[in-house]
Amino acid sequence: MMRRWSRAARCRFAKTDRRKSTLHALNIGWLPADRFVRCFIVGVAAASMMADAGTLGALPMFREVLASDQVGKSGTPSRITSDGYFKQRPAWSPNGEYVVFARHRGATIFLALRHLKSGKEERLTKSEHPEYDAVFASNGKELLFAYDKASPNQGDIEVHHLDFESREVKPVAITEGKLSHEESPCWAPDGKRIAFTSTRHGNQELYASDSLGKNVVRLTSDPAHDAHPNWSPDGKRIAFATDRWGD
Repeated sequence: MMRRWSRAARCRFAKTDRRKSTLHALNIGWLPADRFVRCFIVGVAAASMMADAGTLGALPMFREVLASDQVGKSGTPSRITSDGYFKQRPAWSPNGEYVVFARHRGATIFLALRHLKSGKEERLTKSEHPEYDAVFASNGKELLFAYDKASPNQGDIEVHHLDFESREVKPVAITEGKLSHEESPCWAPDGKRIAFTSTRHGNQELYASDSLGKNVVRLTSDPAHDAHPNWSPDGKRIAFATDRWGD
């Protein structure tokens, strides 16, 4: 289960039941977001709030990216892709002009940027290693994403930072002495802090740091797996997925 906040602080999440994925809205007293973007097979498998550029999702088979109005509202979704290749975890740019997502081609996973008005698509980096989980900062000028260095026999994943204009990439949350997975990055609303998951201490837990990856603070400590953090619009809370209750 993956949760994400809308700009108006309404929390939405995707709940996966074996081969089915459904999208629910958990109303906590705020208004819904304007639009969302999702990867689609049969039912909703992944979704992203336009306002906070967060992502939701499981990993089913072949998917296309669609944009839609509010969950539960009538209307036909707008299809953004139609090539049949596997895609995952779309996210809006803050101005609503772009959607970034991970695209699979053969053994390669790379970040693709789709300009909604022109329909043009481009790769964000030239890396040969897998990249995914990209999210825009609220200023629209920076992104965070997961970068898999593909160490032999085991993944070694880091969180990297990308400057949207220069396309310069630099590591932010990295492996510390041994192989670990730093994934699912998200920005605080003010852009000064980030949150992510890591297995640096064994179990997968939630961590936060400043935007440069310094001053790391461990947020959770539980035998269960905690994943997919996302900051609330007021910066006071973080929603995340967990299997603490066996779900």
